[in-house]
Amino acid sequence: MPAKYKVRLLISYDGTDFLGWQKQRNSPNTVQGILEKVVSKIFNKPTRVIGSSRTDSGVHALSQMAHFECDRDPKSFPLVRALNNMTPLTISIKKAWIAPQTFHALGTKSHKSYRYYVLNSEFSDAFKSRHTWWFPKKLSLSWLNEASKCLIGTHDFKSFQSTGSDSKTTVRHITKAHWTLKNGNLLVFSIEGYGFLKQMVRNIVGTLIDSERCGRPVTEIQSIMDKKNKTGRKDYSACTRTFSVRC
Repeated sequence: MPAKYKVRLLISYDGTDFLGWQKQRNSPNTVQGILEKVVSKIFNKPTRVIGSSRTDSGVHALSQMAHFECDRDPKSFPLVRALNNMTPLTISIKKAWIAPQTFHALGTKSHKSYRYYVLNSEFSDAFKSRHTWWFPKKLSLSWLNEASKCLIGTHDFKSFQSTGSDSKTTVRHITKAHWTLKNGNLLVFSIEGYGFLKQMVRNIVGTLIDSERCGRPVTEIQSIMDKKNKTGRKDYSACTRTFSVRC
């Protein structure tokens, strides 16, 4: 018999200390793993929590959707309070409500948005270290934006995919790729699309900054993308200070 209720969650988390969203057999330190343990305890039944995106290790979420199914009426007790009391302070359940049975966190989302923060300052900032990448050399905002234009549209992003991905295709459609400057020294890269490859965003950001730093032409990113392999770029998989928003 199918579960009576489908519960939709709006969550946020600081991903610095997590190995990403997806549950792993040999590690309990994932967002999905922790949430499933808590939800299963609350409803006294093994329960799967499905997220709208499988964020990578170190990635933070501002507004990520998830859902689970249960037999007990979630409105009969303070579910959000119970979830927040039983999860680490680095995970926050912002809202929970009953969704129609047709809702699915993976299939219902319209798009995904990422923001990557770069502190472009001579000195680092201890209070921003968990959420920004510190880069002391002065970067050109106009160069970064001009070089990023080629990312918009439908392209094969294989050059920016890290190893270990099970994606059936490396073609993705990007609707926005733009840099802005805040507070004089905080560069923010915003990118939107309907899906991303493994560590694709951090690899794009790292390649853009490295190319600008080395004085390469703005056409460098297009050239790397056209090769459909890692030739011409470094490995930025360890550059984890990405910020995932609104999945």
